[in-house]
Amino acid sequence: MRSCEVFEQTNMKVINALISVACATFKQSFQHRVERNVAGDWVDSNLEAGRFRRDVSDSFRPIAAMIAYLKGLGSDDQDPSNAGLEAELQQIQDRYTSYGCYCWANGVDNVEDLGSGSRNVDAVDNACTELYRCYACVNIDYGAEYSELSYTALFQTGENGDRTISCDSNAQQNGDSLCSCDAKFAQKIVQTQNHCDNGIMLSDMGLNNCQSEMYRTIAGGGSYQCPMGSNGHPSNEQCCGFYPNRTPYNEFRECCATNGVDDQGNFVTPDVELVTLDTCEAMGGQVVVSAEGDPHNYIPANAQ
Repeated sequence: MRSCEVFEQTNMKVINALISVACATFKQSFQHRVERNVAGDWVDSNLEAGRFRRDVSDSFRPIAAMIAYLKGLGSDDQDPSNAGLEAELQQIQDRYTSYGCYCWANGVDNVEDLGSGSRNVDAVDNACTELYRCYACVNIDYGAEYSELSYTALFQTGENGDRTISCDSNAQQNGDSLCSCDAKFAQKIVQTQNHCDNGIMLSDMGLNNCQSEMYRTIAGGGSYQCPMGSNGHPSNEQCCGFYPNRTPYNEFRECCATNGVDDQGNFVTPDVELVTLDTCEAMGGQVVVSAEGDPHNYIPANAQ
């Protein structure tokens, strides 16, 4: 997923439509109440889990906990009252919110309101935009059926000390999907910070891996205001890809499956990607859409 970028040099109408894919604030469009829960030995050892779950499941704190865990902070076998992670979680929240165009530019009073604008200021802001788009697909895929979403993310530490976040324990697909959005965001933030710390200054998109306080927004005590893109809401009513790598698209693009066809012509876990309208078949692919009610099941677009 890519934010506010020009994918193809076509006419300006197409370019403006692509730029505006993520330019409406989520407070205006997201239809759910979300409850985020985290679990695992690390949670029990570091966060006084009962209070943490009760007090902050609808805030940024569970996302901050994911980032802290993947950064290697804390351990699985300490007294939570002595862990001292609350200050670390606050620092993470302060660092990665009220920033850029899409990193909760207006603060975290509404944790589903990431921001809006027409650019990414750096790789951190791009990670926030990818999260925005993942949330947008949760809204498109499940918005008509559910008004409340919840998930539990399990923090797992392997025998070799590797840390992972699993979303597989969620009974509902919508919870699993939303959880994977947040987990991928945490992974991307940690990766970006590691690259910055190690002197890898530019991401694979050419964006700076290191943050700058010049992009701190008014909500965080700065003065940065993101340039706005097209006015109004883009007409993105479909999504392409598999969670957490799923993104909305409009009438100027199409979802293209390039393989995964069985002997009967059915699509079985195909590779899908967004391409410019009317280019998929020329690439040897077939235009597909997600089956209604099952975002990970694709059918030929002409079979609707």
